[in-house]
Amino acid sequence: MKKYLYCLLPFMVILSLVSACKDNAENILSEGRVTYLMRLDASIAGFHGQDTRSSSYTFADKDKLYILFHQDNADITGTAVFDMATNLWKITPSKALSETENGRCQLAFFLAEGEISNMEIALTQQTRIYTDVVATYQMYDDMLTVQAQFSPALGRIRFKGQEGQTCTVTGLAFASFFDLKTHKFGLTPNKLTATCAADGYTPYYYGAFADEQKRQLIFDLTAGSGLGRTFGEGVMQAGTSGYVTIPTVESHDGWTLVNNLGEQITFATISKPVASDIRGARATLTATITSTGGGHLSDTGFVIATHETPTVTDRKVECGTQTSLSSQIAGLTPETTYFARAYAVNEIGISYSEEISFTTVYEEVTSIEHDEWNSEENWNDAPNTQVDVDRVTYPEDENWN
Repeated sequence: MKKYLYCLLPFMVILSLVSACKDNAENILSEGRVTYLMRLDASIAGFHGQDTRSSSYTFADKDKLYILFHQDNADITGTAVFDMATNLWKITPSKALSETENGRCQLAFFLAEGEISNMEIALTQQTRIYTDVVATYQMYDDMLTVQAQFSPALGRIRFKGQEGQTCTVTGLAFASFFDLKTHKFGLTPNKLTATCAADGYTPYYYGAFADEQKRQLIFDLTAGSGLGRTFGEGVMQAGTSGYVTIPTVESHDGWTLVNNLGEQITFATISKPVASDIRGARATLTATITSTGGGHLSDTGFVIATHETPTVTDRKVECGTQTSLSSQIAGLTPETTYFARAYAVNEIGISYSEEISFTTVYEEVTSIEHDEWNSEENWNDAPNTQVDVDRVTYPEDENWN
């Protein structure tokens, strides 16, 4: 075996993904495993728009390929490193490869990959992933050749707005890691915050819809609500590339107001109010918010007027943001008909309940005897009613006035 260890790489055959030639330069041992020289016959399909593809990438020195060989009902992993000077790759599989003319393998290639830990590669929202899950290889006379056609494993998207404009988007999932043992990557739903550059576009982000059934993007507006839209099958498919214009409250054609679950927000609904304890100067109104419309309540209460269809521009009595409404309306005029409605405000706007009417009653003035008015204690306890001044007898007392 020593004669093989002392062979020099320049004498190795580089016609096809070579390990070493038996006659000239045999396999190199590295940490008890065999290292092969390999030639890659491959093409890389770039991201495309309008059904136009292009091969736009040439491998650079030190680029890495992650390969999973399927051999004898077992999987063999290996990382190939490109040497631009020789146009060859060097790979040390987890086990030696057997001779075959039609072996099967899977390949993965990343741009902007992260660190490797515990046989997993850390990936980010801007990692480009190219794969071929049906690649083939030949191992004959210790010569290794791999044929592959790489294509993007995810879609890519960017956002269009004004320079410096920032948007926060939910509804996308991004590859967070790649498992070298299984050659599968994990998609993790994540909220994305992006800022438009001088050309009005954000960088590209690589991923897929977090929910392939909904296929929905949501741009945050306030806590708990945003502008949402559902997209068709051609968006964010593997290999596709496109942009989305950032919607705003002022301009959002095709977008609807949704909550943080992606449900469309509608107007709140309210039960018909009930008037009770109706007196000359006051009455109690109650009502219930039967649905918030999927949004968040910012104001609720009652509106009241002496004309039909009162609104918040008439008299308004606020009840906060609760869903059970109750308020005593004071300062009313006796023997007067009032019209009232409950109201509620959410992200969509203001909604009103059915209208009710009620009539305040006549309250007779209570007669107060002369002696009672002389008593300071009784004076403070006198009922809050209108007093007929002509019927009051004023005592002759200088301190009265």
